[in-house]
Amino acid sequence: MVAKPDAGDIVGQRSVEIAFEDTALTLYRKLCRAATELLAEVLPQIAAGTAPRIPMDLSLGSYYGGRKPADGLIDWNRPALRIYNLVRAVTDPWPGAFTFLPAGQKMIVWRGIPEGPGAGGATDDHGRVRLDGGRVFVSAGEGRLELLEIEIEGRRMKGADIREYFHPLEGGRLVRDPAG
Repeated sequence: MVAKPDAGDIVGQRSVEIAFEDTALTLYRKLCRAATELLAEVLPQIAAGTAPRIPMDLSLGSYYGGRKPADGLIDWNRPALRIYNLVRAVTDPWPGAFTFLPAGQKMIVWRGIPEGPGAGGATDDHGRVRLDGGRVFVSAGEGRLELLEIEIEGRRMKGADIREYFHPLEGGRLVRDPAG
């Protein structure tokens, strides 16, 4: 036994590519496959006492406490890419990334796609909802996020349903705090 979690020697490692469209769930599945393959390789070595033992260098890592619901709150001042990464990190089957409508209703963003700098509005336009053809965008600190799947008051929406919902709200601003 060792004094700290994850402080023991390394007996095997495997890299896993994180694709742009991966979510926490798809990445988890990739990690499970890689772990299964890696265990098949190293368990016989451990049993035979021949497994490599590489000392863990704790200065190269860090610990992170448990996730709290507030960790899913979207900060529209951040770049669209960072918001996208939050969305895909906490989407189904986890609680989802969320924001609030101007009237205070909670909106969960289940899926979105970022557009880079130059695609959004002015720099003070963070959280502003814009319709562009049949698509709905929210301005971010850099770029904007297209809303692909959302949930408001238990109603999940995609595509035309999102546009229809936001049509009367165009130009409104999504907020971090429903109290203002």
